[in-house]
Amino acid sequence: MDELTNKVEGHDVWRWGRMTTDVAISLFDAPRVPEIKERVILFKIPQFWSPEISAEELYDATRGWWRLGPRRNNADYAFAVDKGIIHEVYRINSWRQRQSGDRDWEHDIGKPHKRWGFNGEVADELAHYRNTSVQHLFKKGECSPFKYVNC
Repeated sequence: MDELTNKVEGHDVWRWGRMTTDVAISLFDAPRVPEIKERVILFKIPQFWSPEISAEELYDATRGWWRLGPRRNNADYAFAVDKGIIHEVYRINSWRQRQSGDRDWEHDIGKPHKRWGFNGEVADELAHYRNTSVQHLFKKGECSPFKYVNC
């Protein structure tokens, strides 16, 4: 006799299935972020974050590639934000322009505005910002995928 199994977990199983308490709170009742005193860029990574995303995938989604101006050089940290919640914080060590071999580089060919990415590392000294809400910092209808704070 063949054993039946449900190989399809279902729509949005990561949102409604098993998760840690920290993840559940961040998704459904995230506290408002404490005042951000550091020089930060909030990067929105919509439709990408889930509790099952690897640290490397989240870093890659956050670090590049963005249409940023020179103001980027004022930022010391980058925050990975999805649906108004900070999921990770990174210390920015350096910036570089997207070039041949980078993800989606061919989209830059012939365009006047170039895209930038940062090299960095997880900033555990700012862990108190993780799983907090920055929704109030974005105006309703604001469509920019990033926001400067104190830069």
